Amino acid sequence: MNKHRKDIDRIVLPACGMLIGSPIYLDRADYVFQHTGKYYTSWVSEDRDPEWYIRKVTEDNQGNLVVIWDGRATNTCLKSMAEWMDLKGLGFEVPEPDWENGKYLTPDDWDLIKKHKNRFGAGFLKLVEKASGSGLYSYGIYSEAASGWVEKISRTKGFLGYNTGEKFSFDIEGMEEAAFREKKAEIRENYDLEKITGNFRKSVKRFVDGKKEEGWKRFLITSASFHLDNEIAAADCDIIPHIECFAFSNINFASALCRGLYRQFNLPLWGNYLAHEHYSFLPYESEYKFKMLDASFLLSYMSGSKITVLESGNWWQQSDHVDDTKMHDTPKIDLGSTHKNDPHAYTHMVKEARKHYKHLNYDSEICRKYRKSLSDFYDFVKANGTPEGQPEVNIAAIKGSMDLCSQRFHPNMAIAGAYSIAEKNPLWYEGMPERSWEIFRKVFYPLDNTSGKYVNSFFSGTPYGMTDIVSFAGELKPEFLTENYKALLFTGWNTASDEQYETLKKYVYSGGTIFISIPHLSKNKTRNYTSYQTEELVNKGDFSELCGVKVKGRGRQIYWMLAGENNILNLPKNKHFGPFATHIGDIEINGDPEIIAVHDETYMPALILNRYGKGRVYFLNSWEYPGALDIHTGPGAEADSKGLVGEVYKRIALDSKGTVFITDDGIEPGKNCEHITYSYFPSNGKTYMMNIDFSRGHEFNLHKEKSRQTISLRPLEFSTV
Repeated sequence: MNKHRKDIDRIVLPACGMLIGSPIYLDRADYVFQHTGKYYTSWVSEDRDPEWYIRKVTEDNQGNLVVIWDGRATNTCLKSMAEWMDLKGLGFEVPEPDWENGKYLTPDDWDLIKKHKNRFGAGFLKLVEKASGSGLYSYGIYSEAASGWVEKISRTKGFLGYNTGEKFSFDIEGMEEAAFREKKAEIRENYDLEKITGNFRKSVKRFVDGKKEEGWKRFLITSASFHLDNEIAAADCDIIPHIECFAFSNINFASALCRGLYRQFNLPLWGNYLAHEHYSFLPYESEYKFKMLDASFLLSYMSGSKITVLESGNWWQQSDHVDDTKMHDTPKIDLGSTHKNDPHAYTHMVKEARKHYKHLNYDSEICRKYRKSLSDFYDFVKANGTPEGQPEVNIAAIKGSMDLCSQRFHPNMAIAGAYSIAEKNPLWYEGMPERSWEIFRKVFYPLDNTSGKYVNSFFSGTPYGMTDIVSFAGELKPEFLTENYKALLFTGWNTASDEQYETLKKYVYSGGTIFISIPHLSKNKTRNYTSYQTEELVNKGDFSELCGVKVKGRGRQIYWMLAGENNILNLPKNKHFGPFATHIGDIEINGDPEIIAVHDETYMPALILNRYGKGRVYFLNSWEYPGALDIHTGPGAEADSKGLVGEVYKRIALDSKGTVFITDDGIEPGKNCEHITYSYFPSNGKTYMMNIDFSRGHEFNLHKEKSRQTISLRPLEFSTV
């Protein structure tokens, strides 16, 4: 249990059961928003006081939550700094920017600001109090305050906390990024995973502890990083994970990470943060552009998110990431770095930029569409309420200790951004361990072609139900695992330990099922996943109790595996899988495990099922990670095959079914079910379903207890039973 969990009692959700909203930005018209450059110059097209946006949240039905976003506006804009210091509250008249003469543009252009530095944050408090007085919740992101104001802000009714945003990053080798992001880890050529992880976590804790000393009481993290688990574990406090779904890719997969960490660390809430304007990537001309946003709101709702935020687009446009945005027609300025933003350098462009504001501002067609989508979702939640608690989940993927990969397999990405190491040791690029996550995603969160000619990076079905992702970055007690999950699936990298092994033994003995392979039980910390030694394995390779085998060393290279006779996966005898060009382990069988698959030449066991206590272990006798087996192009290979490991995942999923499940044929999920996201909430006994296909309807069977119902859903149709 999280010893900090006492703070949860202070978060009382609104009557509709969900916090819903969007940021209000301190930026003012005629300034460039954050980035400059020949491509990225983005002009602010609205000149409104922050209080105006707070009023419009209610008038335009934009939710019940205000996210207050400074994001360097106070560094760039005099009026923004004056508002943040509430200098009007002292009776001062704030000068308007004089673009023609280059005066009163930045905070340094007005001496009065320097004389009242102790007021930094007074305007922040004013906005939080204004939101509270309007019946709205609030939090700040990329927003700081002098310590004298922090205590007052933190104790204001409805204030949720300090959002660290994307403060924490392993990207310490990008020269320009280093000026924009916090340097949070030091990479040296002789570093290993333990040192990198340790430095990263120390820096997170140091940052959070510093913010606690300033007076902040509760924290949020809005991030698209797969190392969110390490951030939460290091912070050691009540924290609300707020995953950036579109930037993360695969919304259901992102939610699984947040939901699992929420349960594991006993956190107050978790939520989805939708940066649709920046990262949906569909052109505005596409009929699917805003259908995608509507669908993402509903996916958040049915996944258990209790705080759902639309990042931008509803007040004024920011992004230039699609070809047909009107932002490309505006003047551009190159100051040598995309993060350099000096208003004095682009005074001569303001007059031209203003000609384009009507296409980008509050009254533009695009902004009206964003407001409609958010308003419609808020109306839906108010009318239907939000199911309490979380959806039923029976399976969790294990994110291993020191798994520092990105959220989507990319062979050009270095682990932890350690390119200086990877250039000398290619095993530090994403490889077989990270590809193992792809098998999990293909089975549980398949990204089929659902958006016509455009790549679908975001919308998956959940053919075997929703899963969680839990992590050995934090404590995983066997009691917690047994209480919450019927099965655990090892996927990517894991640096094993004796304590882990004992946890797994207790979990399985109590009735749990796990899938695991040899490298998942290696203690290696140097990314050596091909030629490690038996001495590096837990118990020096003696897995007799848990897995029914003793690993004596690396075995021969193999190309094909064959399904055994009468195997538990119901595969035809001698069905081929491969070619793998990888290695099996040289093992000694102990006990009487079931042989599921063998090497085609020697009949050496390649996949076995061992029973231990009340539970079962699927042990893959592969010296390399399962990602090395993500190939199936042999005799009789089917186009939609998930490979041998995928077959194991499917078998475990079928044996771990929950109260509700779906099928194509009454027996198991198929292609239709890959387009259906569904969740069952024990709190109200309701099942929520959505067809995530943008252009085609799909029919499937919904099973609950002994009943079976055939359901047809139109494209993007949402339904409740």
